[in-house]
Amino acid sequence: MFNLGVPIPSEAAEPPKGLALDWRKDDKGESNSLILWRKWVCCKERTRDKMYLEVDGLSCTPRKQTRVNCQARFQINYNDGSRVYMVKIFAPEHNHELATGNQIAFVRAHRHVSDAALALTNTMTRVSIRPCHTYEYMVEQARGYSVVGFTMKDLYNKLGQQRRTSPFERDSEGALSYMRALDEETYIWLLRTFLESMKGKIPKTVLTDSDEAMRKAIEIVMPEARHRLCIWHIGKNAFTHLKFEEKLKAFNRSVRKHQTAEQFERLWQEMIDEHDLHDDIWMGNMYEKRDKFCQAFFGDIFMAGMRSTQRCEGMNKEFKRVLGKGKSLVELVALAYILLMKLRHNQERDEFINMNSFPGAVTHLVDLEIQASSIFTHNVFKWIVSVYNRPEFDHTVVYHPEKETDSAEDPIMTDAGYNLLHKEISRLSSIVEGFVKEKEKVQAPATSSNMKGNVVRDPISVRTKGREKNDKKTEAPKRPITCGYCQGIGHNSQTCNVKKEKEKAEKKNENDE
Repeated sequence: MFNLGVPIPSEAAEPPKGLALDWRKDDKGESNSLILWRKWVCCKERTRDKMYLEVDGLSCTPRKQTRVNCQARFQINYNDGSRVYMVKIFAPEHNHELATGNQIAFVRAHRHVSDAALALTNTMTRVSIRPCHTYEYMVEQARGYSVVGFTMKDLYNKLGQQRRTSPFERDSEGALSYMRALDEETYIWLLRTFLESMKGKIPKTVLTDSDEAMRKAIEIVMPEARHRLCIWHIGKNAFTHLKFEEKLKAFNRSVRKHQTAEQFERLWQEMIDEHDLHDDIWMGNMYEKRDKFCQAFFGDIFMAGMRSTQRCEGMNKEFKRVLGKGKSLVELVALAYILLMKLRHNQERDEFINMNSFPGAVTHLVDLEIQASSIFTHNVFKWIVSVYNRPEFDHTVVYHPEKETDSAEDPIMTDAGYNLLHKEISRLSSIVEGFVKEKEKVQAPATSSNMKGNVVRDPISVRTKGREKNDKKTEAPKRPITCGYCQGIGHNSQTCNVKKEKEKAEKKNENDE
């Protein structure tokens, strides 16, 4: 029995960590919060139980074995008389190789994730920075992987432990399980809640993907609304089923083209006959719900050019950029809140720019552009101007106000569309006439007849007081430039050739002497 010689606090009795050893606490005895004895053993002490070594019945590959029944140990006992800890057992011999100096950072006893590192990782995660990138940042700050004090796997394990011990995480598991089981009743509740928040106002159209439960819920809750399937999802499914480029082109031409229902039926039948798709089950299903996604069946309703769930997909893109696999519900809510704050900030910035600036005119329709720029946002106005300037968007319709719809040479133009065009042209004509009248009023001279109320118009131009400017044509010619050295005309002393030649000759004479 060896006396350590110095008193050691009960919880500070630890083996030195400067050695490349991996110790672990094995057992202890205590009374009235006083540790009477403590034993440490090697991390490779004992072996794995036999039940875990049996190959039969294993559902996955067993983990690597690390224990080799090493007998190295260290035990101390407390002496009541001297009130110091005394060594009772000390067996330093190991039956395995010890870690070298470069491998100390991987020994478990030398790895620990500090509270500061965990707090930094949580902060970085809230701003969409992944833990692996945060770990690389800490490595850069510490100037080396071996100096950080833990590995990337230790950091992920610590985060997992934190999630499992959080009460919010345990409550969120049930919510996630409920959300995974979305069915028709769930969608009905969702749509009714939406209508309640909108004061009972039912939308005219609803754009969704091909979810069957959502379709049934819309028919129950919003029977008056027109349900339209997203053309982007339809095209994605078409690529999976049709595969060949010729079939895809024919399919897109029939479902995307602005045409009548009769023209659609003709194009669809031509596609079926040309590519022999009579027995195709997917094509048959698409034909049965053609009125849900084909452009030919939505010519009587205004949808602002929307044929897909692009607004929803745009939001999904923003969420996918910051979210990833393995995120808990608590982390998802926090990240979604930060993302919404960012989107609202960007919207407020755009509103400020739209309120305090306006785009310049780029076409000859200046007055019309000024009015459009005051109605639309800058980005929408820019898109409208770009569409106007694109020749591939030109679509000619011969319009005669004094004739009926038979004068429309466009085969796609229907009676309803032609009447709508007539009303729109009449409205635009009245707007342009109003612009002309307002412009004439502004440009008219200010007189007592057209001055009503506190109206300030441009002042009448008058001749200024003071000295009048001379006309350049009658102005006396300026005195020509005269050289101060040779009195020549047309140059000065700095550019005088006579002076330069004289200086050159004097310099040559000095060199000869």
